[in-house]
Amino acid sequence: MSSLTPAVIKNFPVDNPKARIFESKKNGLVTAVYVVERYNLLDRRSGKYRRVTVTIGRIVDNTYYTMEDYHSLFKRDGSARTALSEEVKRPVARLRPTVRTRGKSKSINRSCIKNLPEGNNITLARSKDRLYVIKREYYVDENGKRKDNKHYLGQVVNNRFYTTHEYKEKFSKGVRMKRKALAGKNRQQAVTEEML
Repeated sequence: MSSLTPAVIKNFPVDNPKARIFESKKNGLVTAVYVVERYNLLDRRSGKYRRVTVTIGRIVDNTYYTMEDYHSLFKRDGSARTALSEEVKRPVARLRPTVRTRGKSKSINRSCIKNLPEGNNITLARSKDRLYVIKREYYVDENGKRKDNKHYLGQVVNNRFYTTHEYKEKFSKGVRMKRKALAGKNRQQAVTEEML
């Protein structure tokens, strides 16, 4: 039972007979005080009543605030919001959100990479010693949530972009040229030298 009473709370909705004070506790300490309405609704499937609680406001320093007022005046942690002056502009929402990939490096200079494909949704992601080039395609699922698909286009080796197919042909594990490719290259050089 709450130690607070509606008489000591400023702006308490006295005209609402269903308004009740509810204290949220953690480890025996009161962390927040809410004003709630409780309803007993009949569940048609089970035929039993179930209790539904609706939060209509919050109490801070013995003053009642509706949830809209509370969110406009206080932050999530309960500290007061500071009013912005007219000179300070609120940040505008970005048209395309920033994509943060684990292992993404901001120090990579894209202009130094040869044959790098261009596009808005192409990102670089580092995994240990390898640098991958990824294309992201965004879509909205059936629940209305924004999601993305990653398509690995290839890797960057010695500041040059190789597609996945090219990389498999030219390199083995450890980013070394395949012996077969090197042997073929040496044969071609020998043939051109004989022709000269």
